[in-house]
Amino acid sequence: MQRRSVVVTGASGNLGRVLVERLQRAGVVVVPLTHKDADLSQEPQVEAAYDRALQRNGAIWGSVQVAGGWAPGTVAQTSVEVFERMIDVNLRSAFLCCRAALRRMTKAIAEEGGGVRANCVAPGAMKTPANGDLPGQVPLEDVAEGILYLLSPESGAVNGAVLTFPSR
Repeated sequence: MQRRSVVVTGASGNLGRVLVERLQRAGVVVVPLTHKDADLSQEPQVEAAYDRALQRNGAIWGSVQVAGGWAPGTVAQTSVEVFERMIDVNLRSAFLCCRAALRRMTKAIAEEGGGVRANCVAPGAMKTPANGDLPGQVPLEDVAEGILYLLSPESGAVNGAVLTFPSR
């Protein structure tokens, strides 16, 4: 993983910050993307952000989508506008970032003679300030370790997997 560049969206959030720190300790060149860098639900901004990452680092070896959001309240209390924003933040942004990364990873993949692997991490309730004292929360560090593993050469045979971190 030494000197390989990985884009991390949501880098200013709870999991994003912990993940960036963990990847950096492993020698990864992290390209953090936050809501201040780009609106990841807008294709031109995503494309520009990934172009900058590629120009700055010469290659993109991985991309981790941890940008996300939620709105408090019940379904009955949630307006259509809030719901649409959650879809933009949680789904549209992941799609646009994955597509932008794939378009730019082709050269690096060809040089390595490998292929693209896509995996998913599905944590339960994570230990964050917003979750307060809920019992059984998953430590952010555990989730970051799982993501590091999925990015590493050691997980080369892992593809199409869902790595779950259920609440305890």
